[in-house]
Amino acid sequence: MKQIGLLLSAIMTLLIAGCASRGEIETMKRQLEYIERSTVQMQERLVQMDSMYRTTIDKNVAYQADLKTALADLLDKSASIDSRLSDIEGRLNMIANRSGQSGSASSPAASGNKEPAVVETDSAGQEGLPQVDQNKLYNNAIADLKEGNYVMAVMELNEFLTMFKDSPMGDDAQYWLGECYYGKKEYAKAIPEFEKVERNYPKGDQFVPALFKMGRSYEELGEKNKAKVIFQRIVKEFPKSMEAKIAQDRLKGL
Repeated sequence: MKQIGLLLSAIMTLLIAGCASRGEIETMKRQLEYIERSTVQMQERLVQMDSMYRTTIDKNVAYQADLKTALADLLDKSASIDSRLSDIEGRLNMIANRSGQSGSASSPAASGNKEPAVVETDSAGQEGLPQVDQNKLYNNAIADLKEGNYVMAVMELNEFLTMFKDSPMGDDAQYWLGECYYGKKEYAKAIPEFEKVERNYPKGDQFVPALFKMGRSYEELGEKNKAKVIFQRIVKEFPKSMEAKIAQDRLKGL
């Protein structure tokens, strides 16, 4: 831009000195003005391109960050899947060994007609088989339930209750088993599972919640009289519970 200004000054000097005609001067001026406009447009385009370039870089950085986060999530899920596959493999081996030992015990030739010795056993009741971690099994089931993987959660909770029915977490497992069916809207299947909480764990923390969900299941099935009986029972027997307050509200609509 400075150079163009100097050229214009030079042209004016030639005009004054009479070295160039006015037509030649006007032609040169128009050419210089065109060059000036083109230069401004080029500068604006460069600024625009620079902005686009920086935006692209920022987007690439954000995209790379998203990719790293997604990759980390995938690795975590992969590790979780590997862990669960190992658990399943261990359980399958346990079942296979159990079947093999059962077959051997039933054969007089194999056992030598001798009663097996009393030995310390693991949670599956079989000597030398891998021990199942009840906390891990329970936590896996709850994680699947929260993610909506009801089929897997039902399998895991049933397995937990088969192996650890008398565990302090037994009432929780039984309650969440009912919740699995409730979450699937299979209310007819949920009711007997909630009933087992009262039958098997009447002093457990999940008794009242299970009773309430039983009433809700009947309500969803359109069996309002049964739902009403259960809600009235909650209000009468457990008036200070949170479920009692909700049950009172439900009764107003029955």
